Amino acid sequence: MKMKRIKIVLTATLLSSVTLMAMTAKVNDANKVVYEVLEGSSSSVKGKPSLNAEVKYKSQHVDVGVSADVNITINTALTKGILNVNLRPLKENRLDVAEKDLKFTLRKGKNSFPINFQVSSQENGIHYINLTLSVKGEGVKVVAIPVNVGSVSKKIDNKSIEKTENGVVSVSSAEEEIK
Repeated sequence: MKMKRIKIVLTATLLSSVTLMAMTAKVNDANKVVYEVLEGSSSSVKGKPSLNAEVKYKSQHVDVGVSADVNITINTALTKGILNVNLRPLKENRLDVAEKDLKFTLRKGKNSFPINFQVSSQENGIHYINLTLSVKGEGVKVVAIPVNVGSVSKKIDNKSIEKTENGVVSVSSAEEEIK
């Protein structure tokens, strides 16, 4: 049952993350061309209640083989415990980022934790970094962070695509068991 919940939350997060793609701009850097910067926040994803933490991210859309900057900031109002963060590519060998387990001690006051790194890929497409946050006794939150590399197809993993005035939405079925 927990695995189904995680799959549902992950699917909803992935679909919502795709809709957050905006701000197409061509920016020239000394070493690379950045086609766009994807920005998003877990607060825009509506779903079941989870860990009281917000995840904001920015990831660069770059060419195949070029390093993209990924900037993640985790904010939480929780004041005690250990925030466990597991970061890994959603599909192995698509992004050159190794799985990481990070721990942050929560304190009174504002808790803000930046995570900055670079990734690259040898494959065109939209790739995802899976971020799982947990605090013992407080819950879990799963967020998928998109990273565009090279040419990105308008078709996403053979799922139906709908264009709305708010952007592109991927439509797929979900199963949920209620007890």
